[in-house]
Amino acid sequence: MRVEVPTSLRAIVLNIRGSGDKRFAVAYAETPEAPFTNSTSITFSLSDWTGTTDPRKGEVVELAEIREFAKGWRALLARPATSRKQRGDSG
Repeated sequence: MRVEVPTSLRAIVLNIRGSGDKRFAVAYAETPEAPFTNSTSITFSLSDWTGTTDPRKGEVVELAEIREFAKGWRALLARPATSRKQRGDSG
């Protein structure tokens, strides 16, 4: 059975790893949805980050263009999350 991968999702940054131009963030989906569980990490390169400052541990981010690679899931686009209020969500 094939599971559809969401085109984008909100995630929480767990850690920043690496050094120099090889730095990357490790994040987990804010609300788990298939194929992402509470233990599924999604990484993104800081060179793909569009924020004005580096993401911080615990920060909520928006990830897009999520692809599965041999070593796990990777988002090719990452940016600071907009608040639910800014998006017009009530919850």
